[in-house]
Amino acid sequence: MPEDLNEPIFDDYDERDLPPGVRAELRGVAPANAHVIGGHLLMAGALLDKDPATALEHTLAAKKRGGRLQVVREAVAEAAYAAEDYKLAYMEYQALRRMTDDENYGPVLADCQRAMGKPAEALELLASIDQTRLNADQRIEAVLVAAGARLELGQAEEAQRLLRSAIATRRGGRGGQSRLRFAYAAALEAVGDVEQATAWFQSAAEFDPEGGAEARRQLDRMAGRPVDDEIDEPSDEAFIVDEELGDDWAALYDDELDDDDLDDDDLDDEETGEDDEPEDDEPEDDEPEDDEPEAYDE
Repeated sequence: MPEDLNEPIFDDYDERDLPPGVRAELRGVAPANAHVIGGHLLMAGALLDKDPATALEHTLAAKKRGGRLQVVREAVAEAAYAAEDYKLAYMEYQALRRMTDDENYGPVLADCQRAMGKPAEALELLASIDQTRLNADQRIEAVLVAAGARLELGQAEEAQRLLRSAIATRRGGRGGQSRLRFAYAAALEAVGDVEQATAWFQSAAEFDPEGGAEARRQLDRMAGRPVDDEIDEPSDEAFIVDEELGDDWAALYDDELDDDDLDDDDLDDEETGEDDEPEDDEPEDDEPEDDEPEAYDE
């Protein structure tokens, strides 16, 4: 790694390796400068999973040359988050939210607040979001962040209820359901319900066979089997999520709500039919210790 990341060290890379959107933004920059910025972004992308700290250095070098470019600010935010520099990630995502007026940055901003030890502030931010402006993935993310914040505030039952409601309304398709079920399993394990946690980790793995490696790792750990540190990468095939999502998660941020407030009227009846998954296999809101995850049928 060169000592000065600002030096033009990318003579050999092919700009066609950059995503089309990145190339499009870089057209507004002087060619020599654009080439170096693109090189830093390309290196950051290659290093993000293996060496996020170095990836962050590359994005910061790119920011010095192109700090007004949205694609550069996004790269800095993502690398800072991956490197666990949550203060910097929060600042960058906040700047992006102002630049774009895009509410989809809200859940990750709330997650940064959680990571900085501010779960109450995270819930306040989530409650302020216009949920109708969130895409399907970010609605799932909002539920997960809210549940995590509730756990950190010692509100385990409320966290479980948030997750149960999102699971019951079939939010997010298989990929989203796998994430929700994984979080619910972790919440159950945190309160000592190992039997139910095991069942829900298994359900998470079944709902996303290609991307459920972490759930399978948890099952191995709980069974005392050797745990494989290598996580299989999910398939590159895009998973189409269901945009017809319920809208009850925002209302569940009220501290005064309890499990008895969640009844059948809160759920999306159209997405809980018996055609896809058996109704009597659904988790019961009133008695989470007895609930059972439904199996995924191909």
